[in-house]
Amino acid sequence: MTKPASARHEILKTATEIKLSELSKNERQLAQHYRKLLTTTRAHEISADEDASEKRAKLLALHEGVKDLKVLQHQLHTDLDDVKDVVEFALADPWSMEPTMERRRQLILKEIGQRQTLWRHNKLLGALLMENLEEHERNAMDDTGSAQDSDASGPRDADTVMIEATSDASPVDELTKEATQKRLEQYFFQPSGVDEEEALAFLTNEVFARREAHDDLQWMKINEALETARASVKQFSDFQLQRDVSVEDVSTLISVLLSESGSFSRDVVQMLRETKNDPGTKQELAHVLTIKLNNLTEFQWRPSGVAVNLKRGINGRFRSYMQEDAITLMLFQLIGLQWSVNLKQILSTLLATLHDCNVNGRIASIHARRVEMRKSRTLAAWPGTISASVAAYDDEDDDASNDKQQSPTQGREDIMRLLCTEAHLLSALSEDKKAAVVAVATDLEFFGPSVSHEAVCAILRFLGVNDSFVTIFRTYMKIPLRFPGASTPRVMQRGVPVSRKMSMLFSELVLFVMDYHVLSTSNVFLYRQHDDIYFFDADQTAVVKAWQAMQTLATKPGLRFNTEKSGSVRLQVAGDGDGIATASPGPEPLPQQRITWGLQELRSNATVGIVQHKVAAFVEEMGERLKAAKSVLSWVNVYNKYMRFFLHNFGRVSPVFGLSHVNQITDQLTNMHKGLFAETKGDIVSFLRAKVHARFSDVIATDAKPLGNALPAAWVYWPVELGGLGLFNPFLAVWYLKAPLIELLKGDRECAKDEAASVAAWANTKPFVAGVNTLKGDYEKVTSEWVTKPKSSMRKMIDQNKVFTLFKSDKMADSEREFGFHRLPKDDDTMSMRSLPEFLALQVHANSTRLVREYKRLLAPVDERTATPLSLDDEISNLLNGAQLSGEYWQWVAHLYSAQILDEFGTLSFFSRELLPTQLIDEIRKTAVTF
Repeated sequence: MTKPASARHEILKTATEIKLSELSKNERQLAQHYRKLLTTTRAHEISADEDASEKRAKLLALHEGVKDLKVLQHQLHTDLDDVKDVVEFALADPWSMEPTMERRRQLILKEIGQRQTLWRHNKLLGALLMENLEEHERNAMDDTGSAQDSDASGPRDADTVMIEATSDASPVDELTKEATQKRLEQYFFQPSGVDEEEALAFLTNEVFARREAHDDLQWMKINEALETARASVKQFSDFQLQRDVSVEDVSTLISVLLSESGSFSRDVVQMLRETKNDPGTKQELAHVLTIKLNNLTEFQWRPSGVAVNLKRGINGRFRSYMQEDAITLMLFQLIGLQWSVNLKQILSTLLATLHDCNVNGRIASIHARRVEMRKSRTLAAWPGTISASVAAYDDEDDDASNDKQQSPTQGREDIMRLLCTEAHLLSALSEDKKAAVVAVATDLEFFGPSVSHEAVCAILRFLGVNDSFVTIFRTYMKIPLRFPGASTPRVMQRGVPVSRKMSMLFSELVLFVMDYHVLSTSNVFLYRQHDDIYFFDADQTAVVKAWQAMQTLATKPGLRFNTEKSGSVRLQVAGDGDGIATASPGPEPLPQQRITWGLQELRSNATVGIVQHKVAAFVEEMGERLKAAKSVLSWVNVYNKYMRFFLHNFGRVSPVFGLSHVNQITDQLTNMHKGLFAETKGDIVSFLRAKVHARFSDVIATDAKPLGNALPAAWVYWPVELGGLGLFNPFLAVWYLKAPLIELLKGDRECAKDEAASVAAWANTKPFVAGVNTLKGDYEKVTSEWVTKPKSSMRKMIDQNKVFTLFKSDKMADSEREFGFHRLPKDDDTMSMRSLPEFLALQVHANSTRLVREYKRLLAPVDERTATPLSLDDEISNLLNGAQLSGEYWQWVAHLYSAQILDEFGTLSFFSRELLPTQLIDEIRKTAVTF
């Protein structure tokens, strides 16, 4: 938990102590009242020889003892108004009312038990909160640390987990904190060796020069696009220093910064939060930032330098974060955003001139979808608008794709789905059973610290940025950094800092040059998640050419590819079998290692598998973290963070990965739990229950209910915002997506008509096979009719959208299929039938509804919105909405566990906001895992 300012912390602590004291007092008074009531009335004891008058007296006494019972003006027992009438009427008719009196007596006794259970669990939650607060006080960090808390709202926040840096290595550490700092200093404070003028000449004479494959018309188009881009960049740079910063700009900027709060100093984060809803301060900031922007040519870093803080992510990697002052941070984050947004538009247009982006809007073809994806992946690390921006690239943080925020792990996973989908499509459409997609994955070694300042300035100059801004950017990159242990700052000679918009601006410019060079040289598009690079083609020669072009270009700005993380795979889906389940690499000189992402690897049969040794290392570390947790709620927090991390890196449930992937995830979770919680054979609820009992037996134990029956599973999984422990259930998060996955697969595969047919009989059917078989049947039908029927009648019988896929003509080129009306000229005596391979090859350009639909489905995960919406009780829906708990996961928790909550507590609204410290609960919910 982030250590707040001392005054705020004292208020939180005092409020917690007062509330919990009042909670304990009320729980104690209720227990005493109920005990005395039952002892006095003996209403819980009914003997066979009691007459009607004694039963009436006991029910009336029981009713009188609970009807006015309140805690903080809240009535504890409601809906008892009819009891008095029942008792009075029983005087006149004791025979018919006896069963009713007994039911009412049992109901009140049950409510008494439920209220005792409710308040005992509220008291237990209070004790757990106090334990957590005391742990925080013992482990409080220095005020100089970085803020690590960020808004977290549920299972989807796994990729933002940060673990505080320590000097001790763990099973997943790549470098220790000290080794990371030493390596960063070696990069940052040593010249890159790149000559700016030579880099500028390389851009002019090689990267953006004409290729042999360019004909005159194409080269004229490319050259015009380049000149237009340069003019647009120059115009933008000329205007930037004259603009005003508005209050709206400040508001948007604050929202963007708060989404990245883990990389800023605690003071800056606190200032941003306080300013967010303060119009006056935002207006002042707008004025200050306008002044700073207008005087940007005078910018210099403070001589005292900028402090650096190192933190370790859950992936085992340490990262360095600058701790600059708030105004400088906001100024250059805004500048970085504005330049990124503008350059994305300009350079995306330039890059589009190199590949086929022309599609007919009337044709929903696979080719059109490919073009759309390329556009969305072009310079995806830059936002399309300022408001669409998220945190700068991070192995566990966010990136942008098509202006929709998406974590890098998800972005890489999207590319893996694309690779598998394309391999399946090629296999289904090709008559050559050896047809394969060759794919390569790589990243740049220590990319951020390796970025050459000289190369960046050369690119800026080549693209038309005016001299003033080139100088400003050059000055910005020369940051005087002060690492831990350093008495004086040292000026950066190379590299860019982590999690800054200016860094993303500069580094993405370098990568754009690579995009352009490779596409222009090999006609292979680079699908990038910043410096994580993927590319593929059915022509392995083109893939090799692209790889060689990348090698050539990387040496110029002093970059190197990470050989340990570079791999290739030959994706070949066999005709009749399951294909090769291992990972067969592409031809040399392509990298020969496997392609992995997260905790998965890509296999040659276009499936994915979980990498066991990687999982084992994280499970071992997770076990150590759980043992080190000093409080129950910290233990729950560690468990939740790691489980979300695992699910995130196992990959999302997806049609292209199939049911086997779901089963892999479930098996991994089961084995993981059996190993971590061997004492209870993997039963985490029993394990946690025993842990709580060992520490808080005095809180749980009562005369009303034995110790062993406390802590129902529903309470353990119930959201902490609603009074439960908030333990995340990873099995549920996977399970509820299985049914919609099956429905999607059924929609695209050849399935048995009757419901009794086993899912296993069709679930592993390869994608596109059913659709292509239908197309082949259509082709055979037309072929037979082509031989027997007049050609003029054939024209009328065939769907005009399919004419070009079935027939060819000397009077209309195939290239016109995307722009014509899909009909051949009348009286065309050159018209002839295409061969089956030709027909199938053209399906990617056709309006093949079934194939296009399946293609789109395979590219996407089974989203929460795909699942059938649950029909929840209004009370449950209102509770979830009030606690801002959105998403299918929480709806399923409510759906599956609410009945048990009602049975245990008699109500779903058992959380006492007046007596439980809601602010502390919110703090705990935001707490990062720290060790």
